[in-house]
Amino acid sequence: MQKFIVDKKDDYSAHYQYCAQHHLPFVRVIHALKYSKVEFDVSEMVMLKALSREQPSDFIIDLYRHYARFTRLPNDKFSCAGGSNNLIFSVYREHAEPFAAQLYDYLLKFVISQQR
Repeated sequence: MQKFIVDKKDDYSAHYQYCAQHHLPFVRVIHALKYSKVEFDVSEMVMLKALSREQPSDFIIDLYRHYARFTRLPNDKFSCAGGSNNLIFSVYREHAEPFAAQLYDYLLKFVISQQR
């Protein structure tokens, strides 16, 4: 099982369905020239219904702000859109895939920890 897919290279709908059926986070990387978008969606996770008031996006947005500050991401590239269970944000291209892999691990741990 791959942790994330890369747009244009992997089958989006098959991976999304697999994640939904197995209650796993869906993470996708969309590459551009210098920057990439990283997207996650956990809204299809049935387990999410048991979560507390804390949502995964609360921590991810804060983490993204630190990332942008640390890497000096230009203000015009700082973008974060979505809701409490899904987000898409811009990162430097060379950071996108390692970031996506770590994001998947975090989301999986987050959801499991919230069920206890």
